[in-house]
Amino acid sequence: MAQRFRCPFSMHGRNTSSNQSEWIRLGPRLHFDQLPPLRSNVWITLRTKVAHQLLRGRNVTGKHRIAGLFQFAERLRQIAREVVADDPFADWWLIKVDQGIDRAEAQVREAQQELSNLFEELEALHAEPAPSQDQVQVRLVFAVPAAYRAALALAAFDCFVHDFLTAKHVGLIERRAVSELLFPLQRRMRMLLNLPSAYRKTGITRAKYIAEGAEVERAKSLMGPVPFDVLMRERRSPWAPPLDSDRVSSDGEPATESKKLEAVG
Repeated sequence: MAQRFRCPFSMHGRNTSSNQSEWIRLGPRLHFDQLPPLRSNVWITLRTKVAHQLLRGRNVTGKHRIAGLFQFAERLRQIAREVVADDPFADWWLIKVDQGIDRAEAQVREAQQELSNLFEELEALHAEPAPSQDQVQVRLVFAVPAAYRAALALAAFDCFVHDFLTAKHVGLIERRAVSELLFPLQRRMRMLLNLPSAYRKTGITRAKYIAEGAEVERAKSLMGPVPFDVLMRERRSPWAPPLDSDRVSSDGEPATESKKLEAVG
């Protein structure tokens, strides 16, 4: 069975005919941070109920709450706004989210490879994943790149679950594989989507953190200390919004607060 990792997104752009010329009016040169946000049509297609739940989440009385991709993305948007306000905890949390996405992707790849090896051992039997009766397609509109990265991880997890159910149906894997292979992956995805929920807005800036005080100690008790290299702005998420010192306006002056926050919604 071929490796099933592929781009699970459908991106629809504007088409122009060969007979129609489009002229783009170029204005004054802009700083990267001033570029307007894109509004692409991005869709995710999921085929399993397990993945559907991780997309929507669950908040039902009497049942354990499950954070979904949409809640994850909204919390990330809020964290990104605090990054712009120079909150070191927010900067650290974006790094944690990046690490969580990397771990989830690696674990899904490893599990998918195990399934692929099983299918390749088949000789007389050719098994293809059955068409899903639960397929859904949802448009994604996120303000933070890490949310799309998490969506890619979720789509890869969905592909794995679909193949896993096929392998179980044709007797390639035993029932115990559900607890040994599927459940750990499901827990990993839940851990990832829950990560932003552990962040707490405190209004603390790097200057306040360095000055210390009771407010900083309370924040540390909630979220733990911020690593020194993160505090010193030496380590940041590649997808984090620019810090105040990196932002300029069109006339070369520091950007206003409203402009800083505009970039992250």
